Amino acid sequence: HTPNYDTVVNFGQKPFKFPPPDGFQPLNAANVRPVNVISRPDQYVGIITYVGDDATSHSIKGLNFNAAPDFVWIKNRDQTEKQILHDTVRGVGNTLYTTSTQAADTGSTYSDRYQSFDFNGFTVGTTHSGTNSDGDDFVAWCWRAGGNKNTFNVDDVGYATFAASGTTAGTITPTGTSIGTKQGFSIIKYAGTDTGSSQTIPHGLNEPPVFWVFKNLSQAGDWIVYTTAIDGGSDYLKLNATDGANSGVSPWSTAPTNSVITVGTNNVDTCNDGDNYVMYAWHNVPGLQKFGAYIGNASSDGPFIETGMKPALVVFKKSSEGGDPWLVYDATRDTHNPTAKRLFWNATNSEQESNDYAIDIYSNGFKIRTSDGSWNKSGETFIYMAWAEAPTIDLFGGGANAR
Repeated sequence: HTPNYDTVVNFGQKPFKFPPPDGFQPLNAANVRPVNVISRPDQYVGIITYVGDDATSHSIKGLNFNAAPDFVWIKNRDQTEKQILHDTVRGVGNTLYTTSTQAADTGSTYSDRYQSFDFNGFTVGTTHSGTNSDGDDFVAWCWRAGGNKNTFNVDDVGYATFAASGTTAGTITPTGTSIGTKQGFSIIKYAGTDTGSSQTIPHGLNEPPVFWVFKNLSQAGDWIVYTTAIDGGSDYLKLNATDGANSGVSPWSTAPTNSVITVGTNNVDTCNDGDNYVMYAWHNVPGLQKFGAYIGNASSDGPFIETGMKPALVVFKKSSEGGDPWLVYDATRDTHNPTAKRLFWNATNSEQESNDYAIDIYSNGFKIRTSDGSWNKSGETFIYMAWAEAPTIDLFGGGANAR
């Protein structure tokens, strides 16, 4: 017979009789939180839902950036329609689609459909089902980078030349940038080159990116995704496909440094001679964004992923094998748990809703609530991306509320 004992432990929830030994602190939220936390993530990432109206000009507001967004990603929730992507570095009238390998669509037709980046919003127009069809529900995921005051932008200051921006150079000089060092997000446009050896592309951030994406603007090519959450950043996935992670193949990247990302040359997806490209790069920022991986357990009581913040947007993808989509949930389309409204970043599908394929969003992370293999196959690796609604604990003693 094993006796039962009651144990009382003081981890610092009440004053100690004696102070902790040197080098030790009470176990409480104030002592385990990061030194620097983004207390207002809504100033850097925001989600807007709106209804199309077929108007020739339809202004969409609702962000808290106190500036224009630098990256806007729109999806028609009601129709089978492409994902529509715009950024300030490529400019209005330059449209990309993660559901396709095609080059950027350019010209007046596309600048009519997406017309401008505005203070705390953007403007769409015409009757196109990708941005403004009458009565359709849309969602726009928006990010703020480094602004759009000139060709090269760092932390809302514009420069006429890359050298003037003070960004550390690589072997490739960008043709346009928007770099937000505080929020750990940059948009880099560059031209590929073929020298027969690897090339380095400056990302402008203060630490190595954890998640970065390439797309050829000049001709058809896959959306190439790297993350150091798997194999140190040498494997890649395709944002436009359901493939698992690939290794030892032509786009080739090594783990990034504090200043540059390395790619191989003469590859259509990342560095083909003379082609134009865009690269999006993020690193982890406490209270704002977290990128990582989890292992599935095939249970409806699935893994809990701690992010240090209450997510506003959660994206995840099985990386250890192929055949599964890029799953997208957010706290704007779904305001309560279970968070059941899903979209697919690699597909044109309209929005789907099912509590059988849901997640829960908490004040400090998210939890998988299905045993389905696309979300939670046993022993398989899934990468995730999460952007914040609020930090779990901010520097002022406040933080996220539970849903």
